[in-house]
Amino acid sequence: MKSIFPVLLALTGIGVVAWSGCGPGNERYYCDASGCWSCDGYGCNAVKPATPSSCTGTKGCPSGQVCTDKGCAQVCASDAQCAKGTVCLAGQCGAPGSAPAALKECSSRSDCEAGKVCVANKCGGCVAKTDCAANETCSAGVCIVPPAATTCKFSSECEVGKICADGSCLVSCETTPCAAGFNCVKGACQPDGSGAICKGDAECGPGKLCQGGKCVVDTRPKPNCSVDADCNSGSGPARKCVESFCKYTCTTDLQCRQIDARIGWCAKDGVCRTQAEANAECIPGRVPCQDASKSCVDNVCK
Repeated sequence: MKSIFPVLLALTGIGVVAWSGCGPGNERYYCDASGCWSCDGYGCNAVKPATPSSCTGTKGCPSGQVCTDKGCAQVCASDAQCAKGTVCLAGQCGAPGSAPAALKECSSRSDCEAGKVCVANKCGGCVAKTDCAANETCSAGVCIVPPAATTCKFSSECEVGKICADGSCLVSCETTPCAAGFNCVKGACQPDGSGAICKGDAECGPGKLCQGGKCVVDTRPKPNCSVDADCNSGSGPARKCVESFCKYTCTTDLQCRQIDARIGWCAKDGVCRTQAEANAECIPGRVPCQDASKSCVDNVCK
């Protein structure tokens, strides 16, 4: 309790004593660098701030509060918005004289919205498959469970000029800079996750799809067959439908090189492939990289 001493007032010829701190009076509340105080006619008592509720992420705090390394904290613009015992410090309520607590938007992925991951206590988009769960892939900055028909395993399943990177068909950035909206990650132009808000693919236009509530570039391969007959409508070497893609059949490398030198290797599955595919170090969804920190780009761990 803060002490309040009597004050002696000397008037000309008369000694008058005025006492402060004796008897009831109007309550007054204030905060200074030493803390917050509630005062009345009997004295002042310290007002201690309530203990913040613990949290692992902002999603677990009441509305209007954020998670910090000290617990849930009220967001504020002035002291008037803070509970007694606290003042507004850099946008959040805390004890007077204390340093603003560090924000902790998340501690794990469960604290973030669907498709987002927790990196350095902030919810954001993924940049590689290793940011996502084992059964997911990173596509356009969002972790998704990929349907088998919408992910690539080899670059030959992608459009010309694109490579297969962790199940998505992406432009290589090893020789060409990435376009706006993309970041070069381990040799492939990964979408940065930005895009217009959407509810369905129809709102996004050609070459894009609605994913995680945003319009993003469609990185899925484009299957071109369902049965062998779809691959042999004209003349030329025989082809067969291998997992929804037409492939030339072979028994030797020479057969493949006579068709196209770029696919001059007869792979174990009996079809012509590029050297990287025929001797794949990794295959998205099948043969992962032994080093979990690496990504499978064009069937090479990078």
